[in-house]
Amino acid sequence: MPTGVYTRTAKYRAQVAKTRTGTKLTAVTRAKISKSMIGNQRRLGTKHSAATRAKISKANIGRVLSAEHCAKISRAMMGNQRRLGHKASAETLAKMSKAQAGKIVSTATRAKISATLTGRTCAPFTQEHRDKISRASTGNQACLGRKISHSTRSKIGASNTGRPVSDETRKRMSKASTGRSPSDAAREKQSAQQIRMHNEKPILVARAKKLRADGLTGAEIGRILDISSPTIVKWLKETGTWLK
Repeated sequence: MPTGVYTRTAKYRAQVAKTRTGTKLTAVTRAKISKSMIGNQRRLGTKHSAATRAKISKANIGRVLSAEHCAKISRAMMGNQRRLGHKASAETLAKMSKAQAGKIVSTATRAKISATLTGRTCAPFTQEHRDKISRASTGNQACLGRKISHSTRSKIGASNTGRPVSDETRKRMSKASTGRSPSDAAREKQSAQQIRMHNEKPILVARAKKLRADGLTGAEIGRILDISSPTIVKWLKETGTWLK
C-alpha cells in the first residue's frame, strides 16, 4: 500500500461523513476501540489551529445532549482523577480570567441554573469532608479586599430574609464562636466605630430618618450608614419614626 501524506478533499470527507451517518457501533466494537486507545499518545501535545477550533465550536453550537447521553458522561466521570491535584500556571489563570472578564450570563441561562439547583439537597458532609474543606479554605485570599456592591448586598439580604436557622445550626455557630477573641485590629475597629456612633449620633439619626422616609428598610439604611440594622431600628424607635 502506498505510504505518505494524503490530502482528503472536502468532497471526499463529505462522502465519508454521509456513509457513516447513523452508523451505530456495537458494544463489542466500542470495547475494542476503547482498549486500543488506552495509553494512546499519538496526538499528545497537539495544538489545534484557530481555524480548527472555530470549526469545532461551530459544529457544537446548539447541540443538545440527550438525558441518556448526560447520564453516560456522568457515570464515566465518577471517580475521575486525571486532573486531581493539578494546579494551573499563573499564565493559564490569567488567560482564564481574561476569557471570563465581562462575560454576562443571560437571563435564560440564569433561569436554567436556578431551576437545576432549586430543591437540590446534598447529603450531610462527613467530619472528614468538613476537615478537608477547612484545610483547603485556610488562608484563602480569593476574595480578599473585595467589596460587595450595595445592589449585591441588597440581593443577599433579600434572599436570606425570613430564612429559618435550625437549632442544630445555631448550636454549631455558637460552638464555633465560643472562646473566640477578636484580634487587636478588630478591637481597634470596634472602638473607632463606638466613638463614631457616640460623636455623630445626631447626624446619623437625622440621615436615618430621611432614608426611612424614602422607604428604605433598616438593613438598607444600616448598610448605607455603616451601622448595624438593629441599632438603626432602635434609634428610629426612640425618635418615634420607625413604622413596621
